[in-house]
Amino acid sequence: MKLYNIKFLILYLLILSISTSCLEEQDEEFSIVGAVPTIILLNKSEIPLTVDIGGSFDIDYRFFSPEVVVTKISITDTITSATGTEKNSGEIYSESISDFITDNSYERSLTYTASNAQLEAGDIITITIVLTASNDLSNSLVITTVIPDCPEVIGGSYLATTIGETPFDGAYDNSASPHPVTITDNGDGTYDISDVTGGLYGDLYAKIYTEPGADEGKECDAVTDLPATLVRDGCTIGATDIPDDAGFVCWLGSNPMQASGIIDGKGVITISFSNVAEDNGTTTLVRQ
Repeated sequence: MKLYNIKFLILYLLILSISTSCLEEQDEEFSIVGAVPTIILLNKSEIPLTVDIGGSFDIDYRFFSPEVVVTKISITDTITSATGTEKNSGEIYSESISDFITDNSYERSLTYTASNAQLEAGDIITITIVLTASNDLSNSLVITTVIPDCPEVIGGSYLATTIGETPFDGAYDNSASPHPVTITDNGDGTYDISDVTGGLYGDLYAKIYTEPGADEGKECDAVTDLPATLVRDGCTIGATDIPDDAGFVCWLGSNPMQASGIIDGKGVITISFSNVAEDNGTTTLVRQ
C-alpha cells in the first residue's frame, strides 16, 4: 500500500510540474495588460480608393469602451510616396474627453481634404484615428487612400496661359493676363471647353475681328471664344475637327482645329492646338 502511494505521489508531482511549465509559457505569450476602447468605421463603403489632390471625403466612426474611460482622440495623416518614402506626417485633429460614460457609445465625423502641398500622383495617404484610455492603452483605426495619376474631376473654372503663333497677326502670349476658361463635364467621358485656344480666339482674334468687314463688303460677326467638346481617355484629352468660329469663317473661311492634351497629377491641363492655316499654340489651364 505504501509503494502504491509513493508511485501515485511521484505521478502527481510530475503532472503538476508539466502543468506549471505550460502555464508559465502561456503567461509569457498571452499576458493580459488591460482593456482597450473599440472603434468602428461606419461608412467604409464610402471611403474612396483614390482621392484627387484638393478632393475631400467624410470619415464617420463610432467608439465605445464598457470597461475603461476614453480620454483622448487623436487623428494623424501620413503621406508616403509610391516608392515608400515618408514625405510628411502630422496630427490633423485632437480632442480631450472629460465626460466619457462607459455605458454609452459615441459617434464622430471628420471631413478629410487632400490639401497638403507636398502631394503628388501616386502618393499614399494613411489616416490613423487613435483612441487613448485612462489606463494609457489605446486602439486605432487606419484608413488608406491613394492620389491617382490625374484627377477624376476636371470640370470647373480655369485660367489659361497660352503661347501661340498666327499666320497673319503675329505671336500671342497672354502670360501677363491669362484668359478665363470653363470646362463642363457632360457625364459621358466628354467635356465642353469654352475656348480650346485658351484666348488666341477669345482674346486676340476677338480684339482684331470685332466689326463687320464693311471695307471688304462683308457682314461678319465678331470672332469670339472657340468652344470644343473634348474626349477624355484616362489622363489624356483631345478633339479633332473642331468647328471654326462663325465670325472667323466669314472673315477667312473654314479652318477646323485639332487639339490634344494631358492632365497631370495636380489637375493642370496642357492642350496643344493647330489648324491647316498654321494657327497653333499651347495653353496651360490651372483650376481656380
